Amino acid sequence: MNSFSISELITALVALYGGAILSTIAFIRQNRDRKPRVKVTMSLGLVFHQLQGSSGTQLIVEAANSGQVNITIGSWSIRYPGKKKLFDQLALVSPQLPAELSPGQKVTICMEYARLRNSLLKHGYSRKVKVRGGEVVDGLGNRYLSKPTVVNLTDSN
Repeated sequence: MNSFSISELITALVALYGGAILSTIAFIRQNRDRKPRVKVTMSLGLVFHQLQGSSGTQLIVEAANSGQVNITIGSWSIRYPGKKKLFDQLALVSPQLPAELSPGQKVTICMEYARLRNSLLKHGYSRKVKVRGGEVVDGLGNRYLSKPTVVNLTDSN
């Protein structure tokens, strides 16, 4: 009969355990790469048009495909506290929605900051309001949010 020493048995168990862990990690990575991923950012800035020149302060929302599969961005909105949403029909969107994005591509949405401030004031908000810009919805119904930002309604910007 073939008998194993304790050191050979421990070596075999460690090898089996290591193989199982590496297989699990590879499986998770493979499946994670198939999931749609979108990175949404929000900032303030100036946008210059060829015909109109500067447009004043704009809320700029960018949604970038950070995954490995094509996705379709269907809609976007600004989320107020209490899950209220603002859809701005006058926002500049490039490319137009719905937009299919390959990995690495992005869609940019520019909205007049004054329109956001006026909408918040109209809905009864005052002082400083934390909003989540660019709730972006893909073709599968997945929602992606940017980090929240504070809109100061007491400034005259």
